[in-house]
Amino acid sequence: VKFATKMDEAVSNVSTDVLEFAHQKSQAMSKLDKSRAGRIDPRAVAICAAINANDDMYTTSSCAGRCYLWKGEGIKATELFSRGRISHEKIVPNYFLGEYSTEEEEEFRMAPLNESTNVYNGELWLRFEPFILHARCRTLEVARDLASAARTAFKTVGLQTSHRSSWMVAISGDESLEMPLRGPNGKPILTSTHVQWLTALINIRHDRNWAKIDRFCKAVYNLKTHIDYTFPRYELIGDVAILRRGEPRPSDDALAKIIGGKKKNHGVRIVVQHDDEQEAQLSDQADRSRRQNFIQLCGPPRNPLMTTHIESGVAYIIDLNRVFFTPRLALERARLCRCVSRGDRVLVLFAGCGPESLAICARTEADSIISVDANPVAIQCLHRGQQALAKTKPQAALKLTIIQDDVLHFLSSCQDSFDRIIAPRPKHPSLDGDRCPSLDKNHDDTDAFGGPGGYRFLEAILPRLSKSGECHWYDFAADHELTQNCPRSCAFIQAACDRASVTARITYVGRAGPPVAKRQLRICIDFVLLSSSSGNNNISPEKDKDIT
Repeated sequence: VKFATKMDEAVSNVSTDVLEFAHQKSQAMSKLDKSRAGRIDPRAVAICAAINANDDMYTTSSCAGRCYLWKGEGIKATELFSRGRISHEKIVPNYFLGEYSTEEEEEFRMAPLNESTNVYNGELWLRFEPFILHARCRTLEVARDLASAARTAFKTVGLQTSHRSSWMVAISGDESLEMPLRGPNGKPILTSTHVQWLTALINIRHDRNWAKIDRFCKAVYNLKTHIDYTFPRYELIGDVAILRRGEPRPSDDALAKIIGGKKKNHGVRIVVQHDDEQEAQLSDQADRSRRQNFIQLCGPPRNPLMTTHIESGVAYIIDLNRVFFTPRLALERARLCRCVSRGDRVLVLFAGCGPESLAICARTEADSIISVDANPVAIQCLHRGQQALAKTKPQAALKLTIIQDDVLHFLSSCQDSFDRIIAPRPKHPSLDGDRCPSLDKNHDDTDAFGGPGGYRFLEAILPRLSKSGECHWYDFAADHELTQNCPRSCAFIQAACDRASVTARITYVGRAGPPVAKRQLRICIDFVLLSSSSGNNNISPEKDKDIT
């Protein structure tokens, strides 16, 4: 009874404004990205993830900083303004001297400082725009805290009110640059001798801008939530409440309160508890990671334990006994969706019942999504989830291809390349986040989880990434490693890339969801493939992405 009373108190302590703000945040995080690239800027992923991890705030728009050429009035969103050669990364001298076949307008295709180029009519300007971000905060106190964190790196920080009784914080950098490249007569003002100087001007501003973003990100991670309530001691998936491990079995009266409380507890119909003794008897490590045994405490009998979980308007069909799923990774799934660019070819490994796959289908403008998993029950659940999505978004459901196969076998036989690969590798039951540091792929050859640290998975993933492709690699680390950006896991990825003769850049290291065990965290490391060795035949050369 005391257990159920605490849960009722937890629900009643959550005020209406907290619940309303949580709903607003969920709606905002599930919207399609309307920007030109169709995704969040890679350099802004970390700061947006840090802000969105806080229950009291969320981002509404952001830009990590960019340079571009423009002509016209200089005011955006007008018919007399046009821009081209947009770059969010450092530039090279060819930016001013070379031709860009990817540009839509003829004037931006030609070299801006080439004296023989006569297609420019009138003035041509170079602009650098620094970091800018807007975040909505639940209370004025939260907005002040975020503004204080922003002022550790940026000077221009402002507060705005909104019609929903929340506060908007606007943050912008001060590394702006505006200079003409061609005069009113269309003749170049600067020559090719100034190209190195111009390139350095832009790249120095990029470096200073990114350093300030990193400083701001560290300050945000030190902020604490202002919501004063205790989470219930159960996990709600669909209409099933799963008591957390270690919780004592509640009394019948307490169970009745869980199902039939004042707020009906969001439609709870069944309460279950982990059967630790039964799970401990499973000898096979792979089965132990997939299979979950529960003891049903109350509610109508249900075997198999199937449920439908709704998350940001997407329905997931889940067999809780045979498929891993947790709603605590909802924020991580939202982050992944905001990383997917328009037209991306996406591969989701270890897809399970499809939480990442279905979310990307419904909430992004990816061109195609291929989901691979060896678990037949999970594949069946994913097919049913695709059918449910087809009822509301038929075109989105058509983008999804489902394949039942072993991940390593699929990667070795697949000849396609992908712009984005998501690898939520399952947790090894015996390592508990402390991986074997060895990169010997022959070590522990019977390990179904890809050898030490999943090396065989990573080795097979790299050839399937297109040029400039991005991988979201999931790993497990101790909590103290996260404060140092997980150097052990990052070194592991870099070593694997070196052995594959590829160059990669790590763009994001962050926590994915709550702890999986005592002082053990699930982490995600995003890295972008930059280049491959000319002698490496395993990496397939693919089309280069647009500079934007």
